Amino acid sequence: MKTFNAFALLFVLTVLPVSAQIGPDGTGVVNGYEIRPGANLRDANLRQTDLSDANLSGARFFGANLSEADLIDANLSDANLSGAICQSADLTSANLSDANLSGSIFVNANFTDANLSDAYLRRSIFRNANFTDANL
Repeated sequence: MKTFNAFALLFVLTVLPVSAQIGPDGTGVVNGYEIRPGANLRDANLRQTDLSDANLSGARFFGANLSEADLIDANLSDANLSGAICQSADLTSANLSDANLSGSIFVNANFTDANLSDAYLRRSIFRNANFTDANL
């Protein structure tokens, strides 16, 4: 019986999704990706992850999937999100100053109180996005 219980526990632990481990300094590991300033997150699958308060300044997200991600209060200043998919992402109060958002998709994204000053927005898609009180 103990062998069965140990096997059942091991099975449950291996099928549970990996959760975010963001520390008080805004860094950590999420879904096996290192979250830190300047991180290379090219083609990363960060769909439905909790990246609130993450420090990703200067990070590179070329082609990453951030759909339905929680990026509340995240620091994405100077980040490169070229071609990133951010459908239904929550970027409330996020810092996107000087970020490159060219060619990114932000359908149904929430930018309430976000800072997009000096962000590069060419060829980005912002369909049904919320920019209430955002700094553009």
